[in-house]
Amino acid sequence: AQYLSLLAVPMLLGGQPIGVIGVARQEPGEFPPQMISLLQTFADQAVIAIENVRLFNETKEALERQTATADILKVIASSPSDVQPVFDAIVQSAVRLCDAVYSAAITLDGGLLHIAGMHNWPAEGLAVAQRLFPMPLDSDHLTAIAVRENRVIHRDHLQDDPDVPATSRELAIATGYQSLMIVPMVREGRSQGAIVVTRKSAFSNNQIALLQTFADQAVIAIENVRLFNETKEALEQQKASAEVLGVISNSISDAQPVFDKIVESCARLFGESRVGLNVIGDDGMVYAGAYGPFPEAETFKRENFPHPATTESATGAAIHARHVVHYPDVFGDPDVPEYARRGCEKMGFRSTIIAPLLAEDRGLGSIFVGRGVVRPFTDKEMALLNTFSNQAVIAIQNARLFNETKEALEQQTATAEVLQVISRSTFDLQPVFDTLVENAARLCGAQTGMIFQRDGTLMRLAAAYGASDRFVEFVEKNNILVDRSSATGRSALDARTTHVVDVMSDPEYGYGGQPLENYRTIVGVPLLRDGQAVGVFTLWRHQVAAFTPRQIALVETFADQAVIAIENVRLFNETKEALERQTATAEILRVISSSPTDTQPVFEAIVRGAMRLFGGLSAGVMMVRGDRIEVAAIAATPEGERVRDLFPLPLTRESNTGRTILDRQAQVVPDSQALEMPEYAREIARKSGVGAYLSAPMLREGAAIGAIVLFLSERRAFDSKQVALLQTFADQAVIAIENVRLFNETKEALERQTATAEVLQVISRSPDDVQPVLDAVVSRAARICDSDDAVLFVLESDQFWRRARFQLVPDALTIGSAGTTIALDRSTLMGAAVLDRAPVQVEDLQNPPAGMYEYGRKRATNMNHRTTLAVPLLRENTALGAILLRRKEVRPFTDKQIA
Repeated sequence: AQYLSLLAVPMLLGGQPIGVIGVARQEPGEFPPQMISLLQTFADQAVIAIENVRLFNETKEALERQTATADILKVIASSPSDVQPVFDAIVQSAVRLCDAVYSAAITLDGGLLHIAGMHNWPAEGLAVAQRLFPMPLDSDHLTAIAVRENRVIHRDHLQDDPDVPATSRELAIATGYQSLMIVPMVREGRSQGAIVVTRKSAFSNNQIALLQTFADQAVIAIENVRLFNETKEALEQQKASAEVLGVISNSISDAQPVFDKIVESCARLFGESRVGLNVIGDDGMVYAGAYGPFPEAETFKRENFPHPATTESATGAAIHARHVVHYPDVFGDPDVPEYARRGCEKMGFRSTIIAPLLAEDRGLGSIFVGRGVVRPFTDKEMALLNTFSNQAVIAIQNARLFNETKEALEQQTATAEVLQVISRSTFDLQPVFDTLVENAARLCGAQTGMIFQRDGTLMRLAAAYGASDRFVEFVEKNNILVDRSSATGRSALDARTTHVVDVMSDPEYGYGGQPLENYRTIVGVPLLRDGQAVGVFTLWRHQVAAFTPRQIALVETFADQAVIAIENVRLFNETKEALERQTATAEILRVISSSPTDTQPVFEAIVRGAMRLFGGLSAGVMMVRGDRIEVAAIAATPEGERVRDLFPLPLTRESNTGRTILDRQAQVVPDSQALEMPEYAREIARKSGVGAYLSAPMLREGAAIGAIVLFLSERRAFDSKQVALLQTFADQAVIAIENVRLFNETKEALERQTATAEVLQVISRSPDDVQPVLDAVVSRAARICDSDDAVLFVLESDQFWRRARFQLVPDALTIGSAGTTIALDRSTLMGAAVLDRAPVQVEDLQNPPAGMYEYGRKRATNMNHRTTLAVPLLRENTALGAILLRRKEVRPFTDKQIA
């Protein structure tokens, strides 16, 4: 370049070089000091520009991440029944924010990994992915490993790394990426899939954290959809059951309308399936109903019905097995009877289930569902079909009983009455039980009737008819055991009807010693659900007189109806509970989305929701503040208000709340006597009437920052769903805290950026006058650092001269006049800051360290200022002056404000 003299000045940031500015001249000779100083100024301005750009980009990146997570939360809130929009939003945001090649959402279903969402995939990658997926969970592919082991996988240089499995390296080569990030979607310790993102270069820590947030949001979406679908499914099943029961009650003498309604309801609930119903008549098996497209159904019916119900047919096999028979692949299962295989071929079935219609220990027919593709049926679907088969049996039995005799008509009337009670009592079993036991005793000629519900190894009385108060009291005080000493216990133990013609001659019978009611003949009929006795229907006669098969069958029908009523109440309560949980979590999510700057409304919504769903004395959000646990929000009954006095508690293992936080896991205490806490807290809990306790930790990045705590008045056992619900509330509280933290950090960064930009604008407008710049500096410093005033001193000849001052409030602190000078020594904070070349802060200048800042202390006492901060003005370790910030209260400046 033919230059002879060179001047190079480093650009320094925090004492570290980040670049250089150089000037070269063709003539020899030293550069004058003014030129060196000018070039140094340019270097400092370059550093300012670099820092401005870095801060701006960091703020922009944080805002983009916050916007993306907020957008995804909006999609979650607007898609309670469909997770696909959430996956689509996540993969698109992941590619955009991580500057990625492509991304994908992977879900785990039935031991296979499926692609649930993808974005920006090249054609070459799609071809390889379509060959690899669905992927077995035991594959050596990195995605399968991440999901299987519940761990994040981050790999660079994939194409050249010999340790990377060939399947993963093949996809990397096909699509041209080098770095891979796989973040599993984990719920309750189990992976439900993963978010996969690829880049040409390594991922940053911010990007990894962002992808983890996306994975957590995907889990929330999956859980929302699961709860929504379960609730919807339960409601649809309940509605279908109610419709069938309505037809049953309106078709007492004719089962055909019931059959038609059953096959129609089945087809609607199973979706894309074909349904048929066969019954056994005098001439064999006949076709009784069908719904859905059967290509050769009429020909098949004409050529094959009626036919014997042998085990060679699907109906015969199901009746012989006495349970639902499932053929996941009709043509791939060697156990499928040949006759059944031919029938499925004619009807176009590949997967089918057959539920037998069973009554009086004999088969009445079957109901079957078929699919045109190989897709196995779930346990829930088989249970649903079994429910419909029970309803079909009820219809058949009702029609048969009605058409046989006047007695059957009376029995059918009673059955209809019970069904009406069932339909009116979707959440109350007592009216159903009372109606059942009265009708059974009256129609079967029994003096006494009782219904028992099973509680572990005991049978507890649920309803009684015709029994004396003395006998009822005796049974309530002497619970019947599930053993062979009574007809009721035997029926529950064997899960079948027990008929004792004479208790006095039965060697095993021994309940109650001498019978209080002098009863002799007993029949016990179990209330069966999934083959297990959940209760027993028992009838007594005072004389030895055996019950007829028809009477026993009637009681068994009543028992089936009791089970239907129990199931109705259970489904209703589960549906109601699921809806209440869904409503509570949705309300909290709405509060979170509407309160990005304040956690308090979220906390209050959480404790209100917890009180509404759990009941009890009080619910609270407890936060860790230093070494104590303090109340952030609480909802309580008047009696539960005293629970507030338990807090603050020390953060130790002496209390259940402390252990919840320190162990980072839920604490379940069904009995308040087991509560562990300091004696004073235990006494308050006793006086407040606490009976049970439940808590869940609030976890952020693996650390517990607080807990959601419930105090209940009665002793109560908690199931896993309730614990999971409280943990969901805790997770939502953490989401709210994180939202507010991110919002405030972004706001604070923007304020700093704005202040810096304003000062730079003043610099650009005042190239030949430093005073406007100094005035801008002190005004922004006072405002951003929340100081009562700010003063800038210039050091000349070991004397401080005040050059700029800004008062934030009218009665701000003062310090001398503009012409007053202060000597450079350690009696003042700015003197110490300049001499030490470092910021100096005193929390209370009226009480400084002994022997230090004496001049400053006297002035602080006179002018009533307390917390003071001095920062030196340095250039190449040469002090030019200092900036002084002061507050009239003891409130230290933060590290960020000092920086």
